[in-house]
Amino acid sequence: MAGVVHFEIPTGDKERANTFYQSAFGCTLLPMQGMDYTSAITTPSDEQTGMPSAPGPSTVAQAKDAVPGMGWYAYFKDTEVNIMGLWQTDSSAGS
Repeated sequence: MAGVVHFEIPTGDKERANTFYQSAFGCTLLPMQGMDYTSAITTPSDEQTGMPSAPGPSTVAQAKDAVPGMGWYAYFKDTEVNIMGLWQTDSSAGS
């Protein structure tokens, strides 16, 4: 399965959301000229929690858990009160 190349996150305050995601994912944010969105280059997640390596002011909504034989998932709530899911493919999950 190919990696995710695009996703959209609704925001009430774009600057606050950008600050959160930059902190949470340790990513580089690039405003798209002439468009009302920002692209991001991200970093790996924490192996134990499944959350971004530097989680910032997020709240864990669902701790990292296995889908046996498929991978790991976790959910967090961001500063915009969006609940976001994270997925990591790993055939050894749950074994």
